[in-house]
Amino acid sequence: MFNSVWHLHLKLKKQFSSDKEVISEVLKNYVGIFQDLSIDGSWHRDGDFIVAGITIEDETFFAQGRTPDELVEMVNDSILAFFEVPSQYFAPLKEKGSFTLQASEMNKLHDSSVQGSDFKIKARKLVGA
Repeated sequence: MFNSVWHLHLKLKKQFSSDKEVISEVLKNYVGIFQDLSIDGSWHRDGDFIVAGITIEDETFFAQGRTPDELVEMVNDSILAFFEVPSQYFAPLKEKGSFTLQASEMNKLHDSSVQGSDFKIKARKLVGA
């Protein structure tokens, strides 16, 4: 699925004169794909870090951060990298929305007495390009 988006990027690159037009068209496809994506995971504290294991399509990978917000940022970058999203789309996709934890899960992350938890991530406020 995501390889086809990359091929679309290359095809559009030949059709449009500016990178801005290409980015806009490809973003529409990424937004559509990520809109319905739901990701399972778990996190635990490990010294100064919070470590998250994220499972997508039966593959598990890890991200870490020193703070809850940094962890969420690393999880977002990891998800985009997992799907081989070209780096030039990271910032525009994050402007359109991001993957985030529910408020109750963020509260657990901010509570240092909670040592870990399972979670589900959904795309937040993704809108068309």
